[in-house]
Amino acid sequence: IKMSMSSDEDPILKGTENSTGDENEALLTKKTMRESGWRWLALFLSCLLLMGNEYCYDNPMPLMKEIQKDMDLCKKDIVYINYQKLENYFECSDIKFNLLYTVYSIPNLVFPLIGGILVDRLGMKFSIMLFTTILTVGQTVVCLGITMKKLWLAYIGRCIFGMGCESLYVAQSAIVSQWFKGQELAFAMGINITFSRMGSVFNDLITPALYHSSGSTNIPFWFGLGFCAFSLICGIALVIIDGIRLKKDKAKAEGIDESEKVSLKDVKEFGCMFWLITGSCITVY
Repeated sequence: IKMSMSSDEDPILKGTENSTGDENEALLTKKTMRESGWRWLALFLSCLLLMGNEYCYDNPMPLMKEIQKDMDLCKKDIVYINYQKLENYFECSDIKFNLLYTVYSIPNLVFPLIGGILVDRLGMKFSIMLFTTILTVGQTVVCLGITMKKLWLAYIGRCIFGMGCESLYVAQSAIVSQWFKGQELAFAMGINITFSRMGSVFNDLITPALYHSSGSTNIPFWFGLGFCAFSLICGIALVIIDGIRLKKDKAKAEGIDESEKVSLKDVKEFGCMFWLITGSCITVY
């Protein structure tokens, strides 16, 4: 006669079921990196990632008059008073100076759209490294132009800098959205904007001080390059941490399904409300 024993009666089976249930419960209650304190470190690094480009974007403005003099954008009279040589600058060219901002903006009429597609195709981490490297190279060229007193070279550097700067915002927003969800996402984006604008504030404070202490327009720009390099290092750290998150949490690998890929043909599918909101953002910003 075969006798069967249920798991309730068999202490061995009962113990096995209890241990399996405990393991499953532990797995369900275990926090992912996105739910742990690591997300705040990722947010902090993403904030520092943006501070470098905000600092360098406004680099020229506090030194407007000094750059105009160094680049021979002003007419100059030389007079001698009590055997002392005095230089009087007048009719400085604001147009040529403002071109430093114009050449930054021109590529960004279309490049953020291309950058968004690159983020979808190449992945967030690669895009962050790509755009941060581009803007660092651009700032290097700007520094060389200011040092060599070659305004055309500074124009080229600002154009390269612009290609990486605005597209970096797209990649940075994408990676932050992987760490924060729901109401926390809006808070994280607000923190990002606040910290990035601090880069501009630091520039307004530090750049004039560096010029007055050194007497040269070169030093503030090279300091800005150091700020860009620091942001690049923060970007590398952010990419490493996000890679750990993908492995530890076994999150979905970067990339999108074929059905989710963006195409320019999709523009015709955008509704009226989308274009109204877009027009409002453009007007207000």
